[in-house]
Amino acid sequence: MSYTPPKISLDAPQAIARVDELVGNTQLVLLASESPEGKAPIYLKMENTNPSGSIRDRYIAEVLQRSVDAGQTMAGDQVAIAGLDDSAVSAALLGGMLGLEVHVFTPHDSCERLLQMIDRASATLHFTPDDLGLEHATEQAASWARVEPDRLYIEGFRREAVRDSYRAIAQEILLATGDKKLGSFITSVSTGGTFKQVAPYLREHYPDLTVGGAVLIDIDPEPLRQHDRDVLERIDMELAWSIRDEVARHDGFILGPKGAACVALARQLQEQLPPDEMIIALNPDAGQRYLGWEHCPLFKTSKKPQHT
Repeated sequence: MSYTPPKISLDAPQAIARVDELVGNTQLVLLASESPEGKAPIYLKMENTNPSGSIRDRYIAEVLQRSVDAGQTMAGDQVAIAGLDDSAVSAALLGGMLGLEVHVFTPHDSCERLLQMIDRASATLHFTPDDLGLEHATEQAASWARVEPDRLYIEGFRREAVRDSYRAIAQEILLATGDKKLGSFITSVSTGGTFKQVAPYLREHYPDLTVGGAVLIDIDPEPLRQHDRDVLERIDMELAWSIRDEVARHDGFILGPKGAACVALARQLQEQLPPDEMIIALNPDAGQRYLGWEHCPLFKTSKKPQHT
């Protein structure tokens, strides 16, 4: 494949005041290696370009901004969140930008994959007993937040913030497709939030849209099915890693396993769609977060965090 240099834009780059202004409005990028002539083109919705590298920035930015706008929090206050996950990374980075002190409560045996990112954002980690699980860590975070008036517990999946984020994703997709027809939207499935909530917005414009759910974890996806054009498929993790490497070699960026699983399902649906219809696959986070963790089941490790 020959290399075509990118076009140089003479437009001035946008000047912004705060990094949270970069949340959302993520680009669609053509996956050239998977879009040969005569096939439906596959585009990636690049949620990895959010400031922390994750779609979770959308939810957390909404939660924190609502809190600030309502006068619940202000610079110097403290917020607590439970779980050593992408939401905690987003809270640590975006909260710090707002002048908030972020405290992350999580079981001591949590996966360390995101630990260094949270460390760099200077969030405070509170480890809870392994055997009591995430539910106990959540209770501890909420209890800690109730002690002082300048503390607030935040929920990474607060209903209103998630709803608004999914609506924004759908609106961005509709604007980006322009006069091209959207044939399929594909997302990874864990809790099923993106799968269930983005689809209705898109189907207001494309009633016959095929919505794909790429399943990497051990769940029963059937309860998530809400339309006769929903396609839920289990994707083998080894296949996801393989596609990640192919895309890195041929298209120049690194997918996470969820994004790669979406591409795997896009390949299947590509055979069923005409070449004039677009396929949009969601890439929810940056693949660099997973490098070196390929052989850890569900990204877990037996190594214990060293922080107290």
